[in-house]
Amino acid sequence: MRAVYPGDCCLGLSGGKLCFASIDWTTIICWQLSNFPSRDAVWVRKYVLDVATVVQKCQEDFGLGGRSALDVEVRNMVFHPALPHILYLQIRGKNLCMILEMLGGRRNATNCFPMSGLNGRVFYRLSINRLFVPEEIVINILNRLPWKSLARFICISENWRKYIAEIYRGRLQLPEPYLIGFFCVEKRFQSRFFFSSKESPLLIGTSLDKSVNFIGERVYVVASSNGFLLCNKLRSRQRIYYVYNPTTRQRLDVPKTRILMKDPYVGFIVLKETDESVSFTIVRYVIPPPIYWDKFHFQYSLTIESFSSHTNVWTANKLIVDVPMHLYPSRDMTSSSSAAVVNGLFCWLNYGSMAIYDSVNKCFWVLELPEQTRAVYPGDCCLGLSGGELCFASIDWTTIICWQLSNFPSRDAVWVRKYVLDVATVVQKCQENFGLGGRSALDVEVRNMVFHPALPHILYLQIRGKVISYDLKTATAQLVYDFGDAWRKTQHYKLFSYEWPQWPRLL
Repeated sequence: MRAVYPGDCCLGLSGGKLCFASIDWTTIICWQLSNFPSRDAVWVRKYVLDVATVVQKCQEDFGLGGRSALDVEVRNMVFHPALPHILYLQIRGKNLCMILEMLGGRRNATNCFPMSGLNGRVFYRLSINRLFVPEEIVINILNRLPWKSLARFICISENWRKYIAEIYRGRLQLPEPYLIGFFCVEKRFQSRFFFSSKESPLLIGTSLDKSVNFIGERVYVVASSNGFLLCNKLRSRQRIYYVYNPTTRQRLDVPKTRILMKDPYVGFIVLKETDESVSFTIVRYVIPPPIYWDKFHFQYSLTIESFSSHTNVWTANKLIVDVPMHLYPSRDMTSSSSAAVVNGLFCWLNYGSMAIYDSVNKCFWVLELPEQTRAVYPGDCCLGLSGGELCFASIDWTTIICWQLSNFPSRDAVWVRKYVLDVATVVQKCQENFGLGGRSALDVEVRNMVFHPALPHILYLQIRGKVISYDLKTATAQLVYDFGDAWRKTQHYKLFSYEWPQWPRLL
């Protein structure tokens, strides 16, 4: 080491180690003091960096110019206080962050990026040796960047998209599960997707398949669960199903059903098995049309058909009930929130009651809806799992009442009223900003109600061709999406909430 002058060296504490760096012409050598504070401490060389190579690789992107007198133009060197292999340099008016790697005394592989500007690519390899940067370092660096820069870098790689998504979730403090948006199925079975907030596109990136056209022809979305869609082939008479991940575009063809059912009630749940795989269950049943003299729709038996990804076969169970149940055939034309799954219990709305199937104990029973609820018709109500609670909402003229089921899954569960919302008040507040118009026939024009999967106090309403997010606690509304059509054209639309994939999600 030649004589050390101010500006040619730096001394600092990094990662609990005393570190020293000095420049000799165009070579920077980094040392660590071993066995300190003993007087027998020894300097150990850790990293060697050729500044000329850095300038040669980065002069076009960073504007560093030529390589003359580089030892003079390196005016500051500072160690990262926690990471000894990160060194900050001031070269020709530019602040660079150098990430060094120990290669057994040979020339080190080095990455660098500017501390401001961030034009073009972020990382630059300066050696043919492959550099491994721990992900905690990458996340730490990315976490210092503004929103706009993160939005540009989200498409660099799959790992970067995952890191940036974690940063978004941390900054936004999003509750689990993370609602991204809604898949909408139109009357002609065309599908579209819209985001639930302006931050959602940053989380999901550009990989999402919004059209759900993965078999070359249109499919009908039946249900959604934990980032997966259950779809039905239109010309299969409801006997061919697909499980589809619109984020990874991976699909699984479910074997053809054993029983032909017209307009069945369908339940779908996806569960995490390991860090790399999931399992799913499909349950369906049908209520046959009543005999002309049996106008009360009493059912003495039911046939439940279910499919498990563990066995990969459809099984049918015929259940004989002790007490006849008052059930109606499915006429679910609009409401997608007519089904929910809680701890293996599949629940469906059936007009004035809720039908429940226990997939573990293979039993079926009926739970009455709240007493103040008038006759429930498709589009007038919704059932959903929100924040771990089973929630129900119904509209009575222009009043929406929201309930939660307490002490479920006990058969003595009780409905507890939580929120009351006057739709006319919502329209009155939002008609100028959202273009909702007057207040006539609002009970007819509210065609979809969907609970937020994590926040029971947030309800999504489809009113007159627009989707509105309403916070029942703060009485505030936000416009989420405008279909751009008259409400009569959108009254048969179905909304399926789509959640952020929280695991690798491989079938």
